Amino acid sequence: AKDWDVLESKLDRIDHILVDAPGFTLKGQGEAQWLKEMLPPSKHGRELHLVQSIVARDEDVMGLAERYTELNFNDVIFTRIDESSRQGVMINFQNHFKEDYELATKERIIDLIFRITG
Repeated sequence: AKDWDVLESKLDRIDHILVDAPGFTLKGQGEAQWLKEMLPPSKHGRELHLVQSIVARDEDVMGLAERYTELNFNDVIFTRIDESSRQGVMINFQNHFKEDYELATKERIIDLIFRITG
């Protein structure tokens, strides 16, 4: 956690830093607190994106997302959509968490990265 200040000073011209925390189910005691401490500080407008596989079972997706709400994620990204013929988990997630969703088109992603439309 203390290394973020050093990293930020060396990467001060970088707009986005992606941090991957694979395999954290947040089921273990203290896991959520440890991950909170390891996340970059929010002083520069940190955003957290929860990444979920659409081929996972609904109960696994919902359970993991419930545990990650403690980290206050900004949104969810569903992966492997092209590998599945069933996308019901996205609808169920939306209903459960009262989230809105949009399709990640190339144009929309570019707009989000470069803030073209504000």
